[in-house]
Amino acid sequence: MSNLEQKYALLEDDTGSEHESQDFDHPSPKTTRKSSNTILLAGWTLFWVLNCAILGIQCFRLMNKLEKLERTEFAGLKRNVPVPWSVYGPYDNRSDPEATDKEWEKISNIRQGVIALPDSYVEEKGLHKAQRFPWDESKGVYLINAYHNLHCLLKLRTSLLEFHRGEEQSGSFAHVTHCLDALRQDIKCNADDTPRWSGYGHRITGVDQVRMCRNWDLLDEWSKTFPSCWNKIPSIEDINERFSYCPVDSPYADRIIETLGSKNHLGE
Repeated sequence: MSNLEQKYALLEDDTGSEHESQDFDHPSPKTTRKSSNTILLAGWTLFWVLNCAILGIQCFRLMNKLEKLERTEFAGLKRNVPVPWSVYGPYDNRSDPEATDKEWEKISNIRQGVIALPDSYVEEKGLHKAQRFPWDESKGVYLINAYHNLHCLLKLRTSLLEFHRGEEQSGSFAHVTHCLDALRQDIKCNADDTPRWSGYGHRITGVDQVRMCRNWDLLDEWSKTFPSCWNKIPSIEDINERFSYCPVDSPYADRIIETLGSKNHLGE
């Protein structure tokens, strides 16, 4: 083989070796960088998705917590009823005192506020154990605070009117002072921070100013889920008889009749 032929043979061998090396799959630097970037992007995407999911769960839990805090602990009431402060309304109608008395009479019976709670509910809510409900030993007798406040307000009004009219006091002085202190405690406990506006030409602050109140009717409905059949009639001293104002189809009817006989007040 001549020198020229040897050179061509060497060139062919080199070219052949180059083609053979291309048969093996060796990624280029660009392909490697592209794969790394894809993995990095996928990792960041997953990271942010997980973080958003965790944040969403935390926000949901917080909203539920705030919702629970906004509602009252027992009846679940919210401040969602707009009511303006009023003066000289139906409960202070100075031009017609008799009409005013009738309005106060409508809310004078607080029997709905006396309830019988199961011991399981009492334990769940962390309440003190109360006196036994006469017709079911697994229940205790409780008075809803709002109804107690209403009772005290009525007691104070009665005492004030009797004094104003020069009549003998029907209630004891100790009861009146107890009610004064009970309302003081509740006012201090609630610490209502609503600023009442002072208007030109008005000597009374907050006139017609709207505030958000709780629904009394819903409280009334909630109390009916724990009926105690109680009613305080001054002429009735027997405690069992006072708790006998149940519906005629009450599950306690047989026991009431057995205990009180004709002295029961079923259906009243």
